[in-house]
Amino acid sequence: SAALMIGHDGGWSYETGGVFNSIFNNIPITQYTHVRAAPGSRLVMGGGSQDNGISITTNGGAAWFFRQGGDGSDLSIDPSNTARMWSQVGVYDPPPLFRRHRTVDSGVNWVDANNGITAQGNWYTDVDNDRVSPVYLYTNADNKVYRSTDYGDNWTVIGTFPTTVRAVD
Repeated sequence: SAALMIGHDGGWSYETGGVFNSIFNNIPITQYTHVRAAPGSRLVMGGGSQDNGISITTNGGAAWFFRQGGDGSDLSIDPSNTARMWSQVGVYDPPPLFRRHRTVDSGVNWVDANNGITAQGNWYTDVDNDRVSPVYLYTNADNKVYRSTDYGDNWTVIGTFPTTVRAVD
């Protein structure tokens, strides 16, 4: 008997008897858009991948865990507490398309961390920290750059950049 198999950016699916069965993210490959390692530790790292969310390892890559769904954009790890991380994931409707989240247990549980950030329409925004303790966080949304000095509870605009894009001939 014949079977139809389809590979896609969320894993792969196969058809048997007119029914598709999806095996979500069950093959050992991921194409990351951003990857971060904990400063001073080779054990904790993670990253975001389109349509496959955020995945994290806390044992140097021996095992990876899928921790958030959606479009995984970025991950930032606190250098003084590697269980505390921030992520950017999307796509949400209504905006902001990508939202920031915080975990204090290596990605098992997440809370929103977007207070003070206006709606954004841009794709694959970043979140990073200054790698000192206590960390200051930085992110972007539309044409604004934001900073948080309280672990992502609140964000303030610290700068803007032009949004005009001109074609180059």
